[in-house]
Amino acid sequence: LVRYGLATEHAHSCCVLLARTDKYLVDGEWWTWIDYERFHDLVERYHESGGAETFTTEDYRAPTPPWAVYGAEEKGFSPNEDRYRKDRKGNTVEIEYKSSESGCG
Repeated sequence: LVRYGLATEHAHSCCVLLARTDKYLVDGEWWTWIDYERFHDLVERYHESGGAETFTTEDYRAPTPPWAVYGAEEKGFSPNEDRYRKDRKGNTVEIEYKSSESGCG
């Protein structure tokens, strides 16, 4: 039986990521991000080998940042980025994230 867990969330998009625990939960830590440099290296090696050298997601996965893990205080927002919204007059206003009880931001 394949088991899944709530791995990541992005409150602004009202999205969560369900991930297989056998592939993406490594020693209690989610590995749902992609190491794109590694991925492209593996694709290049695959093509250079005529398809003989294959790879799986485990070969290019990367640890999920703590701020993106489901249940994190940041709700999937990188602490390196600022959130903005428009007011009724169309002016951009920086806002502080406050969770609602609906679970959708």
